[in-house]
Amino acid sequence: MCQILTRKGMFSSIEDVINILIMCRNEKDLWKSLRLHTYICTNGLEAHPSVGRYLISLFVELDKIWYAHQAFQRLLYVDESSWNALIYGFINHGNPIQAFSLYQKMKDNYLVHCPCGYTFVALLKACISLQDIEKGSQIHADIARIGLFEEDIFIGTTLVDMYAKFGFLEKAQDVFDSLSIQTIVSWNALATGYALLGESRKVFHVVDRMLEDSEVPNPVTFISVLNACTHQGLVNKGRTYFEYMSGYYDIIPNQEHFTCIIDLLGRTGQLDEAIGIVKKMTVEPDVVMWHTVLSACQKWGHSDLGRVAFECAVHLDEKSAAAYVCMSNIYADVSLQKEIKNVEISTCMDQTWKGKRHTG
Repeated sequence: MCQILTRKGMFSSIEDVINILIMCRNEKDLWKSLRLHTYICTNGLEAHPSVGRYLISLFVELDKIWYAHQAFQRLLYVDESSWNALIYGFINHGNPIQAFSLYQKMKDNYLVHCPCGYTFVALLKACISLQDIEKGSQIHADIARIGLFEEDIFIGTTLVDMYAKFGFLEKAQDVFDSLSIQTIVSWNALATGYALLGESRKVFHVVDRMLEDSEVPNPVTFISVLNACTHQGLVNKGRTYFEYMSGYYDIIPNQEHFTCIIDLLGRTGQLDEAIGIVKKMTVEPDVVMWHTVLSACQKWGHSDLGRVAFECAVHLDEKSAAAYVCMSNIYADVSLQKEIKNVEISTCMDQTWKGKRHTG
């Protein structure tokens, strides 16, 4: 067993170095980590496969991707864990392009092994953020070729989410139907995808199937349902789901739930009821919610209520251009209606006066 000298003594083995690396990672201690890194480099240990692997993992955890990349490049032998850790690190560090480049090198040079499940999940999520369906489809093909799809429910669920968010609902449905286990996350991914496309009937169908499968809905489920009700103007159904959410499932509505039901009521002219909900809310209304009320006031020409919503929105965000534009449109619409009425009245009076002159 090799002896590794330090200024204060020695590490008795490589295992001791690794244990310290693990300790630094668990404690998220950057200062200790950098000191240990200096020691490792000074003693020529950075190229050791195990030490290098744990160094990469440590610096990824500390969000020091440059150090992780340097450690990766100095490895004499790169194992599967090191590839996975650095790919994952680049994605979490906001550099998905570098992650995909590394993934391609892994495919080209590491033919025996393959990325693990969490790396594929991270790559698929990166495809969503990059809005790159071609990369997503290619990764799906790699997953199918390797055979991980059947083994990893998280990969399958992320694929459903990816295709749904890109609007490829038939593909999302196919992947969903082939899952060995359908979790609440995969059900929600499918329902959310249909809701985003305005396919309200399919949202209700998915939720009905989910309930038949004894899956308990969560807050995300009800957001999709309320959005579906809004798209079709189903006020009573929306009210029922909103009340059912807290009354039966003990789900406390959040900002998004309140915004959905207020949007539904506002679009259908139920402004008094919408404001009643705002007043009874257990959370403080945010700017998005007041913008929703403003939009409804503009649609129905409610200037007084619009002014209240405008003042509340500006109080939360004084630079909210959308609020100023919406309020201006409300006043413009109200003024226009007054002008039209004035024109109609003056025209009627003019015709009456002319008639009297003619008969006189």
